[in-house]
Amino acid sequence: MTFRCKATKGELDFGSEYNQNRLKLFLQDNEGKELTLTLPKVKRSGSQNSFYWAYLTIVERDTGNNAEDLHEFFKSTLSPKKIVTVKGKKEHEVVVAKSTTEMSKAEFGEYLYKIAAMTEVPLLDPADAGYILN
Repeated sequence: MTFRCKATKGELDFGSEYNQNRLKLFLQDNEGKELTLTLPKVKRSGSQNSFYWAYLTIVERDTGNNAEDLHEFFKSTLSPKKIVTVKGKKEHEVVVAKSTTEMSKAEFGEYLYKIAAMTEVPLLDPADAGYILN
């Protein structure tokens, strides 16, 4: 079950008494169980995606490689890795590149800087290129 709230002045703000009561009922129903609080991962925006493909087009012109091929190459070599395990078996475990759509904004920013360093094609200023990256 998901409960959305935000931290405000050292307290949890649920936005309404109804949401706060839902959590209280949930806690009563799950007495003694361990709970984990996680912060949502901020994924890249549509603007960041557009910026990325515009940048790959520039890299394409500079290198002569197709932007789609460049995307696959950079993803496989520069993307953060994750482990995929089938049925929890160690022998069915493989390390794969994280999809660019799964990256947080911070990971995606690092990924772009790695591409720029590898290709020596400088990143555009997003504001100058007409993209607002928020």
